[in-house]
Amino acid sequence: MSTMKVTQNIIVFIAVAAFTVASDPCAHNLVTGPYGVPDDHITASSSLNGNIYAGPERGRLNTTASQLANGTYLQGSWAPTQNSKKEYIQVELKDASLIRGVMTQGRNILPTENSVEYVNLYHVATSMDGINFTRVTDTNGKDKIFRGNLDSDTIESSTFPCPVFAKYVRIIPEAWSQNISMRFDLLGCQIDQSQKAPATTIPPPTSALPQTTAQTQAQTTVQSQQTTTQNQQTTAKAAMTTSSLVKTTANAAQVTTNGGTTSNAPAVATLAAGLPFVPCVPSCAGKANGDYQGCDTKKKFCEMDTFVTCSNGILYKMPCPAGLVWNNAKKMCDWKDSRCI
Repeated sequence: MSTMKVTQNIIVFIAVAAFTVASDPCAHNLVTGPYGVPDDHITASSSLNGNIYAGPERGRLNTTASQLANGTYLQGSWAPTQNSKKEYIQVELKDASLIRGVMTQGRNILPTENSVEYVNLYHVATSMDGINFTRVTDTNGKDKIFRGNLDSDTIESSTFPCPVFAKYVRIIPEAWSQNISMRFDLLGCQIDQSQKAPATTIPPPTSALPQTTAQTQAQTTVQSQQTTTQNQQTTAKAAMTTSSLVKTTANAAQVTTNGGTTSNAPAVATLAAGLPFVPCVPSCAGKANGDYQGCDTKKKFCEMDTFVTCSNGILYKMPCPAGLVWNNAKKMCDWKDSRCI
């Protein structure tokens, strides 16, 4: 009986975890998969034997070792030319992205091999331009040391104390078993994809029969509402002159990601009639890890250009990219609502 109960609990836990990831709009793999990058976007400080069989592209999560028919051996991970804390593997993402964490593995081996190689401690550095990198810090402002792997193939995940906006990410080994060997991926979402306004489509007619006067009037009303919605979306898009504005201002937002505050005070809008009041979160005490509507000195507001992230009971104030505001219903930065003035 107890065995059955434990099994049921495990199944429920897995189902809940799968639902949470599937419903999270910012839980995509950014290195491999639909949102991933081509091989030439993954680089490294060096690679064993000059990229012949352990190049940076071998550092993708779940890469496996293989022996080709022509005798070429492909290692099941990236490996540098030497074991040094100066080595790193780096990815250039397709676009500036909100990054929440890192997933890592060690070196996958063939049945004939007996190596056990993995990185068990590492640092993470991020950048918007690929030149100036800033290391992810802990809640005390010190370089964060992330715990990696304890074996070759188990995936280990580590979340950032506070999400970071970046286009370039480096993984810098700090300690390892036998030799530096690793595979990795990033968890998060691309800014341009996560912030797009939903498109409005006109449903196809359900019948080819002549329309009655009532049907014609109803269709005219629907089309009028759709036109109004499109006008609102156009106005919202005008607030952000180009998508490059998001990319540019994300660099400034990165400076404040690790518990800092922005120099400009959040804009406070008038609470419009018919819009629900969203209770703000002044403290993370008792709150689950996640993103929430933040508080301001003025309690009545419609939309805010900042939000807060709770991580293990600690509150971080977070800025939305320029032209966007926090949408508490979607739990993401979104286009402004034209009813907020």
